[in-house]
Formats: sequence, structure tokens, C-alpha cells
Amino acid sequence: MRPLRSGGGALPRDQARSPFTAILERLVDSTPGALGAALADDEGETVDYHGALEADDLRLSAAHMGIILDHISSLGSIAATGQLLEVRVVARDAQYLARPVGPGYQVTVILEPVALLPRLAKALDRALVEVRVEAGGALEC
Repeated sequence: MRPLRSGGGALPRDQARSPFTAILERLVDSTPGALGAALADDEGETVDYHGALEADDLRLSAAHMGIILDHISSLGSIAATGQLLEVRVVARDAQYLARPVGPGYQVTVILEPVALLPRLAKALDRALVEVRVEAGGALEC
């Protein structure tokens, strides 16, 4: 998975902007090495996205990371405590990080393989708060 625009910059969208678009833009644009991000529900449907990757790549990545989050969350010790904070997958061409944003929703961020995570952590924390506020508190964990 390679960005389609060198030096960043989002591709034209294939769906209308939502109240979450600006949040995802800030998340991606403030994180060095971020290629894109998507907000998706627990059925794999993308609510919104932003990035320099094809929209379908962002949607599929978010859907797959949602499956992984759901599976790990259902394991005995995790299900009992409800404490799954995030899942990170490191591949040769990219890193994928997914974090639950509330019941039934998660944000997935796709990064370059050598991207450093400390700045992402702060930006993602901020974005999750903004998503919850925008959703009117309906997504509290």
C-alpha cells in the first residue's frame, strides 16, 4: 500500500464530508508518517475517512482492523475486563493502529512503516475525544 500523492496530501473524496472529516484531517495532518485514517462501525462500514490512499484501501483496512479488534475483545480475559485499548499491526509496507472510540466504532490509522508512534498517540487521543463530542456523547467507552 503506497500513498498516491508523494509528500502527503489527500486524494479527492468519493463521499460527502461529514462532521468527522475535519477531525480525521487533523489527526492525519498532525502525525508525521500518517497515510490515512478512517472511522468505522463494528460491521465494517466506514463512516468517514481522510488520507493519501485510495478510499477503498482505507475502508478495507478499517474493516479488517475492526474484525481484529472485535475478535481480541471477545477473548475471555479481555471481554471480562473490557480493557482493550488498541491493536497495532506492523507489516513490511505499513503500520496499522486501531483504537475503539466507543461501543461499535473504531478509528484506524495507517502509517508509513518507519513512522514513530509517540506523536500519533497524542493526536489520536485528541481525535477520539473530538469524535465522541461530535457524536453527542453516544460513543463513550
